[in-house]
Amino acid sequence: MTLTTVDSVATVEDDRRGYAASGGRAGNLLRERLRLVLASSDARVARLGAADTSVRFRIIDASDASMTLLLDRNPPILLTGAEPAEILIELSAEDSESLARGTLQLPAGLAARQFSYRGPVRKYLAVHPVLRGLLLDLDGGVL
Repeated sequence: MTLTTVDSVATVEDDRRGYAASGGRAGNLLRERLRLVLASSDARVARLGAADTSVRFRIIDASDASMTLLLDRNPPILLTGAEPAEILIELSAEDSESLARGTLQLPAGLAARQFSYRGPVRKYLAVHPVLRGLLLDLDGGVL
């Protein structure tokens, strides 16, 4: 385990082995990284509100690992659990980990029907590149 401090917020990251095997742990990784992004002072966070929607990510390997991003306000808010949302995107634990690291090609996967979804997903896809960049920057030490 590694203890990392980002913008005075401490987080614990397990080593990557085993995350894909456990939906709950992968969901925790996504939840924690989203929390760190939303807590950052990066100006791009405010751009997420342009989606004017809410999106729930459901980890199909662990039903208790759902989280909802409220992108209809500024600053955006992250809720844990199965909160109601306009959009639902279902991901495997492995895909959840990729999303958490900013490496998931979500638009291509949705077009190829690799992921199931409900609702006006295009509203979220308008800001997905912004969120993806923020998540990638967590590993690069930019945030």
